[in-house]
This record gives sequence, C-alpha cells and structure tokens, in this order.
Amino acid sequence: MGLFDQVLSAINDPGRQASQDQVGQLLTTVNQLSRQSNTSPDTMNQAVSILGSFVRSSLQDTRQQRGNDAALELVREGSRPGNNILPRLFNNGQQQQLVSALSQRTGLNSSQIMALLPVLIPVVMRLLQSGETTQTGRGNNSILSAFLDANRDGEVDMGDMLSQASRFFVR
Repeated sequence: MGLFDQVLSAINDPGRQASQDQVGQLLTTVNQLSRQSNTSPDTMNQAVSILGSFVRSSLQDTRQQRGNDAALELVREGSRPGNNILPRLFNNGQQQQLVSALSQRTGLNSSQIMALLPVLIPVVMRLLQSGETTQTGRGNNSILSAFLDANRDGEVDMGDMLSQASRFFVR
C-alpha cells in the first residue's frame, strides 16, 4: 500500500489522528509557501520529496540506533511549528547535503531553502504523525511505518503523496 493509500486509510480510521481537514491544512501551507517563494507548486512538491527522502533516512537511522519510540518522538517533536528540529534530524554535513540537493534539483538558492525548511519540516512531520492512534500511550503509527519500511523502490514519495492529496481533496 502506497503512502497516499495509508493517509486515506488513516483518515477513514476514527482510531487515527488523521483527518481530511488536517491534510487540507498541510496542502494549504505548501501552496502558500510556493506563492511566497515565487516557485511553482511542482517545484515545492519536488522540494518536499527531496526533504522527505532525507527525513526518511534520518528516522530510519534513529529507529535502528535508538528504537521505534525515539523515531516516533522525533516525529512528534518535529510536527510542532516553531520547534527547531533540523539539528536533531541532520548533522551539519547532512544539512549541507540536503541544501545542496534541494538547490540542484529545484533551482532554489540556499537562503530560500534555509527559510523554507522551518516550515516544510513540520509539514512532513505532521503528515507522518497523522497515522498515530488517538489513544495515548500507543506507539503504533501506520503512516510512519509505511514511510520507514519502504523497500526503496521509489513508491514512497512525500511530494507525490501531496500531489495526489491535492487532486483528491481540492475540489
């Protein structure tokens, strides 16, 4: 099941945090960022895709080294706006690689990228967090599990998921 399907499943599951309104708010945020940075929605979706692959790698490493609960906590922490999670997700070298990859593939300059990351990271993390159960104390997150357990065949792509959600939810 692809990431978009996991999101739809979580929206339809009253035991999960996801809602159609929540996904709509995330899409609105990405669209606003696109307008504010004078970039196309496709460019912004590509930036989210690249960021998503870096986040996936970081969360996979965290899960492998410190366990699933540590990865879940990073997602929770990163989903809160204004919470500077960047240094907890990526060391300086990884941050430079992220900025370089984003710049090369989107045409955005490093200043634009550094201005976008504090807003884009919470978008990615809120989407990942939406798969958590509504019951406190449960560490089960279907969306995060699907995101981290990808078999690296290119099917789990955050930008593609946002594009699909945009077509599905925007009428």
